Amino acid sequence: MNKEKILVIDDDEIVLQSCKRILESENYSVTLCPSASEGMDILKNSAFSLIIIDILMPCCNGLNLSEKIEKEYPGTKFLIISGYMEPKPFSEIIIEKKMNFLAKPFTPDEFLKAVRSAIIKNPESTGDF
Repeated sequence: MNKEKILVIDDDEIVLQSCKRILESENYSVTLCPSASEGMDILKNSAFSLIIIDILMPCCNGLNLSEKIEKEYPGTKFLIISGYMEPKPFSEIIIEKKMNFLAKPFTPDEFLKAVRSAIIKNPESTGDF
């Protein structure tokens, strides 16, 4: 049985529920969060193997959120998801920081492959952009 805990932060309820269904089918423990502020509150009391964050949310930029989380919780692993790669600086930041990225829409197999890769990824390896 898989013991990995994953936090998914996305403002789209359909994406949250899809991620949950896919991840739970592989026995991941999943916590869903519709906002950055709630995500930060959850992190105060729980550790996660991976945090999946949408880039564009009404309240914030997911990349800025990942930087804030990384400062408070060094070594955190992320998978950045988005249906938008514009403006261009987003893609440049993802490449520069060697972050794991998955474009929406994605299939369950693509999603699980990206999750597994992000969890086992060596910090010195290159990004999966």
